[in-house]
Amino acid sequence: QVIWPSGKGLGGSSLLNAMLYVRGNHKDYDNWAAQGAEGWSFKDVFPYFLKLEDNRNVEFLTNGKM
Repeated sequence: QVIWPSGKGLGGSSLLNAMLYVRGNHKDYDNWAAQGAEGWSFKDVFPYFLKLEDNRNVEFLTNGKM
């Protein structure tokens, strides 16, 4: 038996989708940059990952304006 959470509300299991965050593989970012996507190397995007992972903006912690 596999236990898997399921959403029981308006939208069904899509209610659970926004609760997961995973960084992409650094090799993928470096590959995109090597193919000409300037600013998309892992070194370039890494600072943005750090900002996302340490977001202390109070507006995002409450039901503030969208």
